[in-house]
Amino acid sequence: MRLKNKIQLYTSLSLFLMVLLFHTAIYFIFSFTLTQKDMSRLSEVAENIAIALKKSEEEGLPSSELLRAYLPQNGMIRVVTEKGQSKLTITKELTFSSLPFTYESGQTAEIKEYRKHMIAFAAIPVIWTNGEIVSLQVYEKIENTEENLALLKMILIAAGILFIVLSYFAGHILTKQIVRPISKMINTMKASMREKAFKRIELTGDSKDELYQMGQTFNEMSEILEKHYEKEQQFLHDASHELKTPITVIMSYSNLLKRWGQTRPEVIEESSQAIHDEAKKMKRLTDQLLTLAKNDQPPYLEMKQVDIADICKQVSHTLEVATNRTIRLHVQTKQPIFAEGDKEKIKQLLTILIDNAVKYSAEPVDVTCGLAGDTPFISVCDKGIGMREEDLPKIFDRFFRVDEARNRETGGTGLGLSIAKQIAEEHGAELKVDSRIGEGTNVTILFRK
Repeated sequence: MRLKNKIQLYTSLSLFLMVLLFHTAIYFIFSFTLTQKDMSRLSEVAENIAIALKKSEEEGLPSSELLRAYLPQNGMIRVVTEKGQSKLTITKELTFSSLPFTYESGQTAEIKEYRKHMIAFAAIPVIWTNGEIVSLQVYEKIENTEENLALLKMILIAAGILFIVLSYFAGHILTKQIVRPISKMINTMKASMREKAFKRIELTGDSKDELYQMGQTFNEMSEILEKHYEKEQQFLHDASHELKTPITVIMSYSNLLKRWGQTRPEVIEESSQAIHDEAKKMKRLTDQLLTLAKNDQPPYLEMKQVDIADICKQVSHTLEVATNRTIRLHVQTKQPIFAEGDKEKIKQLLTILIDNAVKYSAEPVDVTCGLAGDTPFISVCDKGIGMREEDLPKIFDRFFRVDEARNRETGGTGLGLSIAKQIAEEHGAELKVDSRIGEGTNVTILFRK
C-alpha cells in the first residue's frame, strides 16, 4: 500500500473512532440526564400521592377518586399488594393494563422499555385504607424524552457523517502536502540514477518544517556525494597519471634492453638503474595509496597519554641518521609533555612533516615541542623554498604539488601531507601552516590534551 493511501486510511479510521466515541458519550450523557429528571419528577408525584392518600384517609375521601386526580398524562397508577396482586389500576392508556408488574417493598424509580417505548416508573410503599401495606406504582410514557433523544441521535449521526466526509477531503489535501516533497525526492533520485548526475530538490517557501528540512538534508547529502564523487574521479585520474609515467619509463628502458642489451653494456647499466629508480617510485606511490585507503576506513587507534617530547627525540634522531641532515630539537620544558593519541600514528605524522622539510630545504630543520597555554604542540620549521599564500589551502589535497619540476627532483608524490592531515583529524588535532616564498615553512600540530 502506498504511503499516501496509508496516511489517508489511518487518518480516516482514527477520526471515525474518535467521532464515534465522542458522539456516543454525548448521547449517553444526555440520555442519562433526561431520564434522571423524568424519574425524579415521577418519584415526586408518587410521594405527593402517598401524602394525599394519608390525608384522604383521615378525611374519609375515596382513594380511587384521589388517584384519578394525580393520574399522569399518558400514564397509569397501580396499587399492588404484598401477594403480587393488583388491587387497583387507573389509566387512560389501555395498553398499560397488560404491563407486567411485581410488588416493590421499597421506594424505587427506573426507566423501563415496553413495546419499544420508554416508560418512567416510580414505586413507593403506602398503608392502604384497610391497614394493608401496598406498593403504589406510577407509570408514564416519556414521549418528549424519546423524541429529544431520537432527534439528538439523528443530529449526531448526521454531524458525524458530515465531519468524516469533510475530514476525508481535508486529509486528502493534507496527505498530498505531506507526500509531495517525498515524491519530489523519489523523482529526483530516479533522475539522478538515470542521468548519472547529482540533482537537487527545488525547495519553495520558508516554513522550515520537517518536510522542508528533509528536502534540505537531501540536497546537502547530494552535494556531499557529488564532492566525494569528484574527489574520487580526480583521485583516479591523478593516480593513473602518476603511475603512467614510471610505467612508460620502465617499458621504454625494457625495450631498449631487448634491442641493445646484449651488445652494449652501458645500456644495461643505464636501463637497470632507471628501471630500479622508477620501481622505487611506484612502490612508494602504491604504499602511500594503500595508506590513504586504510585511513579512509574507520580508524583503529590505540589512544592513550603519550609523551610527545619523547616521540620528537626518537623521530628526529632516526631521520637525522637516515637523511644525513641536521635536525635540531627544541623542547621547551624538562617535564614530559603529554597528549592523547596513538604513538605510532603520531610518529608517522611527524616523520612526514620532517621529511618534507628536509626535501625542500638545504638548511637545518628545527623541531620544537612544548605547550601553548594548556595545549601541547609540535612545530616543524625549515628555511627552504616556501609556498605561495594562495597554495596553502590546497596543500593537503591528494596529489597536489606546488611545483611539478621541484617534485620531480625530490621524488615527491603529493600524498604525504594528505596522509598527515588524515592522521591529525583522527586525533582531533589541528594542523597550522605558515609559509612564505624564499623564507621557509612552519607547520604546527596542536594536540588535544
